[in-house]
Order: sequence, then structure tokens, then C-alpha cells
Amino acid sequence: WANPNARPWEHSCRQCDGKCGTRDDKMVLCDHCDAMYGMSCLKPPLKVLPSGVWHCPDCVTNLSGDGGMQMLSAVAEQAAKKRAELGDIP
Repeated sequence: WANPNARPWEHSCRQCDGKCGTRDDKMVLCDHCDAMYGMSCLKPPLKVLPSGVWHCPDCVTNLSGDGGMQMLSAVAEQAAKKRAELGDIP
């Protein structure tokens, strides 16, 4: 994976590995990697749900362009995972 922390298939808070037990209506979803975060688990915590595009702390850092790390969207990562499972690794 381009981002080893990317786990879009998990539906729990990425910040605390789901230990917080945050309800779905208090979770935010990264618009790049599809990671879920509890609003109160972020630093600083979010008080209201973002109304526009929101990127998680990992993606904000990686999308800023420092270092040229290739970031794949969640769809591209899932396709890469499927290709790897099928043995079609470029």
C-alpha cells in the first residue's frame, strides 16, 4: 500500500482503533482514504461535522506535497489489494 495505515474496509475510529466506541453519527470520514475518525478523538476535537471536504491528519500531511509520496484514493487502494490477492502484482 502507498499508505500502510490505510484500511478503508474497517468501520471504526482510526485514531484509537475503535476503543472509543464512538457512535456513527459522531464519526467523520476522510474524503481521500475513507478512514473513519471519532470527532472527539481528533486533536483538536471537532465540535461540528465538517460541511465540505475533510481530510484526516495522515492525508493532510501527505497531500501537502512535501516529499512527493504517492497517495492513492481508497478505490485505487481496494483495486490494488484485489490485484494482489489475485496474484496480479505489477
